[in-house]
Amino acid sequence: MVLDTYIQKESMHILVSIILPLFMMPLNAIEEVFSTNKDTGVNITIINQETIPFDFNIEYKERRHQIHVRTEMSLNSLRLMNDEKKHLTYDVRGSNLVMLPLVDFQEGSYIAEFKFQKDPTVVLAKIDIPKILKPSDL
Repeated sequence: MVLDTYIQKESMHILVSIILPLFMMPLNAIEEVFSTNKDTGVNITIINQETIPFDFNIEYKERRHQIHVRTEMSLNSLRLMNDEKKHLTYDVRGSNLVMLPLVDFQEGSYIAEFKFQKDPTVVLAKIDIPKILKPSDL
């Protein structure tokens, strides 16, 4: 009796491990169609990386189509300037995590300026946005 129950459980584990990837396969195929190429993706460079005395990270999350800024110190202000010298300002006072959606950006280069509440450090980052493909363009 105990042996039969054990065999049934093991056979279910094997069955689930075979069936689960079959259900996940279409999701992976769709994600590959809409993902951007690594060579043409968003490029972010921190200009004054060596002068930052605390933990600061900025990266593009391709799956979410967002730029994530994580910092140890609370932000006071975030300003962006594009190629045409147009300024964009975000109200980020007191935030340690900022998520900027890619739809806020157009094709081109941006300079981002980060100021902090309890530290006089100013961080500058260059953000290059390629031509953004829409699903209708594919």
